[in-house]
Amino acid sequence: FFLFALISSRVQRKPRVGVFTLKGHFMTTRSDNPTSNVPRIGEYFMDVQIGTPSQPISLFFDTELFTSWVLDNSCLGCNSNSTKFNPKLSTTARGGYSIMGYSYSSGNKSTNLTGKQYRDYYGLEDKLIPSEMPLLVVNEVAGKAMEYEEQTSGALGLNFEAFTKPGGYVYELFTRGIIAEPLIGFNLRQAYNTECILGGEDRDKIGEQKTYTALNLKQNWEIKGLTGIAYGNQYINLYEQKVIFSTSHQYIVVQNKIGRFILSQLGYNGMNCWIDDVSYLILCSGNYLKVKDFMDLKIGLYTDEYIIPAKEYVEVVMSTTALLKIQVYPDADQKAVVLGTPFFRNHYITFNATGINSGTISIAKDSEGISLLEVVVVIVLMLVCGIIWAVWYGVSSTKEQSSLTMELLPTDGTTRRRRQYSLSISFII
Repeated sequence: FFLFALISSRVQRKPRVGVFTLKGHFMTTRSDNPTSNVPRIGEYFMDVQIGTPSQPISLFFDTELFTSWVLDNSCLGCNSNSTKFNPKLSTTARGGYSIMGYSYSSGNKSTNLTGKQYRDYYGLEDKLIPSEMPLLVVNEVAGKAMEYEEQTSGALGLNFEAFTKPGGYVYELFTRGIIAEPLIGFNLRQAYNTECILGGEDRDKIGEQKTYTALNLKQNWEIKGLTGIAYGNQYINLYEQKVIFSTSHQYIVVQNKIGRFILSQLGYNGMNCWIDDVSYLILCSGNYLKVKDFMDLKIGLYTDEYIIPAKEYVEVVMSTTALLKIQVYPDADQKAVVLGTPFFRNHYITFNATGINSGTISIAKDSEGISLLEVVVVIVLMLVCGIIWAVWYGVSSTKEQSSLTMELLPTDGTTRRRRQYSLSISFII
């Protein structure tokens, strides 16, 4: 009974007003290709309604972008399997005259998106936001930096200005009273059951939480507090450097000196590793490689330490090649380290615009949803229930049997003869 009550208290909660838990999904963006030097990567997508009548589009989270973008139904260079947006079918679409574009880069490759800027209504579940928000409708894609370009349909802008500037997705939701707070949380641990919490924190999924003040309040969610990175037990001091938290990066992006440090540690462990000239990713070769051959990464933020397990950043191909989702800046002077989706998959992260010129980033190490205390409580309750059960049936420390008699009556109504069965049950303590 107590165990049932505990579980029920966690499951049967009343939904909070102004807080939406949106289910998303992770889409792998590369088929297995043993000859490729790019690991399986992907993006976290959420279904968004755009236009009137609404057109459902799956957009990936981009925390470095203000204006969201979608693919036009007449897009050149776009995969035919991607979901497209047709502004001509939307009665609330405005604009379409000015030309603008975005550029994505990865390694020494880049992808350029070109299109027309519109303003249209966005939706959240069944709620239509009565505001014309900026939207780039892409009609041409050129380049190969976006490994996911064959499957993606667009991006949802979630940088700081999207929280505090008119026309921003979160700003419009908050100022119109649809969400309770200008806050968004990411729980990306499960690939096919990811969550994006809008308007408030999901306390069920937050363990010990630390909050840091955001610095770059226009383009990136950034803090200055990266004190070091460790591979195994070896540590490199970084003296409170800048670090960017980004859902649009599939890698951990580090400075050249950090990349060289990781390479040296891999070499000490007898691995043959190098930095790829095209992707700038760390690659390793060997016989019978396994993920467990690699150590966890430890990220130091101020006085706190966060772990990225090897399974989150290492992919072994055909047991002879390991592709590490660690990208090394070719320019040694690059200052900011980027913690991409390998970090998000192991932590619950919340972005909160506390004011027009201030914001915070909160990180919880535990996003599984069950605390250690609750595990102990469940075990104790199970033991208590077992003792009560044993005492109730008078079970001693020796083996004892009791007989259970059952009567089975035929259902055809032709005979009323009773059949009696005996079932022997053993209790052992």
